[in-house]
Amino acid sequence: MSDGAIEQYNGAASDLVTTKTNVVNQMTPILQISPDRGNAIRILNTVARGQSIGVPVYMKLKDANGDDLPVDTSLQWEFSPSNSDQRYKISRRLSNIAQYNNNTIAQQTDVDRIDTFKQVLTEPEFRGSSPVDFFQWTDIEDVYVSIKSSAQIDHSESKFEVEPSAVEGPFTRGV
Repeated sequence: MSDGAIEQYNGAASDLVTTKTNVVNQMTPILQISPDRGNAIRILNTVARGQSIGVPVYMKLKDANGDDLPVDTSLQWEFSPSNSDQRYKISRRLSNIAQYNNNTIAQQTDVDRIDTFKQVLTEPEFRGSSPVDFFQWTDIEDVYVSIKSSAQIDHSESKFEVEPSAVEGPFTRGV
């Protein structure tokens, strides 16, 4: 069973995460998050760190030269329901990643600055996109972190982590 971490560091990913390479200038996945068979995962949109709603995400996204992805890179979370190839937005779109490029991972995790690095999860766009208390999915569904960038991500140079206190599970899903 997975350790429950949602992270990718310099090419090594946790059990729940599969890395993907984005298509330049198109909103495409860079991470696929999938629970093991028979399990579910929940990401909390409110954690006991900071004041604002949102899940703290710490990241440094780099290209093959080790350079930060361009500041105008946009990022969003997406959901693919069972029996569907469609991906639906489940977060507010982050229109640029300047705050991530300009701060180290240690600075991003600082409790006094944590609200700057929160990403707000929402209902799937087909349900209205209102913020939710948590987002939960099962082994027959997938969640993706997608970007639109003029450069391709190099996972061997990049880091991405969801605040561990915001992740619940994996746990046995209801049938």
